[in-house]
Amino acid sequence: MSTGEQPVGETDNSDEDNGLSPFIARILGQLSLSAWLPAGLLTLALTLLIQFRGQHVIDLSDAVNALTKDKGTLLILTLPVLITVTLITQAFSFEAIRTLEGYWYRPGPGTLARSALTRWHLRRKNRLHAKRLKASHKAFLAARDEWLAAFSSAVVNGLERYCLEQDLTASEKAAFSDRDWAILESLEWSNKCAPWHMAKIDHYTMAEQDYPDDNRIMPTRLGNIIRAAEDTLQNTDGDVQGFALRRRTYAPPRIRQQHDQFRTRLDMYSILVFVAGFLTAATPALLIGAVHDDDKVWIAWMTVGFGVLAWASYQAAIASAAGYVTALRQMDLYSTGEVGPAATPKPIANEESQS
Repeated sequence: MSTGEQPVGETDNSDEDNGLSPFIARILGQLSLSAWLPAGLLTLALTLLIQFRGQHVIDLSDAVNALTKDKGTLLILTLPVLITVTLITQAFSFEAIRTLEGYWYRPGPGTLARSALTRWHLRRKNRLHAKRLKASHKAFLAARDEWLAAFSSAVVNGLERYCLEQDLTASEKAAFSDRDWAILESLEWSNKCAPWHMAKIDHYTMAEQDYPDDNRIMPTRLGNIIRAAEDTLQNTDGDVQGFALRRRTYAPPRIRQQHDQFRTRLDMYSILVFVAGFLTAATPALLIGAVHDDDKVWIAWMTVGFGVLAWASYQAAIASAAGYVTALRQMDLYSTGEVGPAATPKPIANEESQS
């Protein structure tokens, strides 16, 4: 890594190290990779929208020709704008994630929306639970005759209770012999269920696992996925936000790399949600009334396209969050000594010191 000092034995034959290029390089070095794509999209899209507005017609080839007529001027104008937009988007990347998680503290419409969405997600979690139990019971009933052919009715009734997550009644317990109890405890109610039934149950189970406890429900799907994982971590020391910074040294390099990759993607897609949402609103605001009426169809298509991009970016953020929380759980396992060669957690040396 460069320290900015001139190596011994080398002479300074030019003043290039003190010129504009190193200055720009130092600025670019402070910018996160996750901020470049959203900033580039915002800069390019706004430039084209403003050009469409100026030429009063939506014609991409004419817009590109007009913008690239003087490439030097274009570079001088767009590079500072791109860097500035990247700086702004990077500065708000953490807040973008927090907003998509549902941390809306300010009073007003946001608070009302938070309460309504939290109730909706609580109802959805309860519906998923009810659907899973219904699917489990249906799967068990389909295999009940097969169970009865191998075990007593008392054991089968006990398995049915287990599939419904219910306790045995006093009369059912009285009908059990010691042998029946031993058999019941050794069986899994789903062992004889059809795989197509189990696939449906697994779907509901995974969807239900994306939610934390009822009193910890968040107003968004992204927030629930992340909180459900955070609540299972054992070594947060009361500071969930600083968990990865404190515990990453206990994890192997591969887990740290996976954590960083998924977190970068989460940052990028979260920013893209707001960039695409802004462009969805900016497109009709800039173009309606400024271009020919024949181009209204193109305005509609571009607006819908940016809206779809915002939705797709949110789904990508959810997928990235799933990988991110998996890496967090692995860090937690290594920091507790549950995995790895030693029972007592010790920081793992950096890759440079291992080589």
